[in-house]
Amino acid sequence: MMLSNQRERYLQSKHDIDEVNRKYHDLKHYIHAIRAESDPGERARYMDELEESIKGYERSSMDTGNAVLDTMLTAKSQQADRYRITMTIVADGTAVSFLDAMDLVTVIGNALDNAIEAVAGVPEAEKRLIRVAIYRQDALTMVRVENYFAGSLRTVQGLPSTTKGDARHHGYGLKNMRDTAERYGGSLTARVEDGWFVLRVLLPQPADRR
Repeated sequence: MMLSNQRERYLQSKHDIDEVNRKYHDLKHYIHAIRAESDPGERARYMDELEESIKGYERSSMDTGNAVLDTMLTAKSQQADRYRITMTIVADGTAVSFLDAMDLVTVIGNALDNAIEAVAGVPEAEKRLIRVAIYRQDALTMVRVENYFAGSLRTVQGLPSTTKGDARHHGYGLKNMRDTAERYGGSLTARVEDGWFVLRVLLPQPADRR
């Protein structure tokens, strides 16, 4: 059921993003038409309104070289924007191209859901921070998701314990993520470092990609 729900979320996100891309394409043509408006004041006002309306879509569109990853990162970036969360992303989609699509959705989707939930309620806007990095390191792929975290963390068997606060912010899906990583011969670790919750997924690259 969890995989089915994740698949539905992925398909819905992809549909939403395709719609946004089509509308953005059309809006660019509309802007050209507005430029022909004879009244300079009206033309400037319409331009400002249209450019502001598409700014968020343009900013959040991802191009990592992996369509599934692009969809997940774009959807989660838009979600973060709604909570006024600053999310910085450096991602090489080819580094995770060997993962099954649903396994990639499981790892990235759960990691970002947890991070967004953890910081969405932080009162100080400057502390609503998430950092994402996905890259190759020698024969390994590293997925690293970090978010601001002011509390203390207790772990059981390498994962945050299921106390009320930790379970709400970081517990959901972590075991499933770790099981997914281990099926690929990899590992998942979670810890707090200098006020940041740091989730690392380390995956060996298949032999034919090294």
